[in-house]
Amino acid sequence: MPARDIESIDCELAVYRKGFLSVHINLSRGYLTWRESNCWTNNFTRSLRPEQIDQIRRSLMESNWILKLPELLEHPVTTGRLLTDDSPDTNRSSIAWSLCLKTPEGFRRGTGSSMNTLPEGLNPLKQTIESISRLPFALR
Repeated sequence: MPARDIESIDCELAVYRKGFLSVHINLSRGYLTWRESNCWTNNFTRSLRPEQIDQIRRSLMESNWILKLPELLEHPVTTGRLLTDDSPDTNRSSIAWSLCLKTPEGFRRGTGSSMNTLPEGLNPLKQTIESISRLPFALR
């Protein structure tokens, strides 16, 4: 799947007892929506310039594993759901993450959890989101 086929991206980061951060990026329409559960002053929507959209697509190409996420038949529910997941992994971990890509063919989603870091393959996209939003993709 080429990065140019991606219509939108939903990223979520949840930290146990700190809340969640959700970022929706619509590449087709050119906007970014940021929602942070514990800091309402950081909730905003911004339009994206064409060069920012290209920057996001380049960072997706740098993260080869992102483009190999499993396909889903229907749209997954993401925002605010990571902390309510009862899976044993989530309960033992301090950080849970979710990434969903929308393409013309459907959706691709990856989720995971760890004690204190995001997966290495997510870093190019994380850094691009931080650069464009001018906020750290982290919960304090």
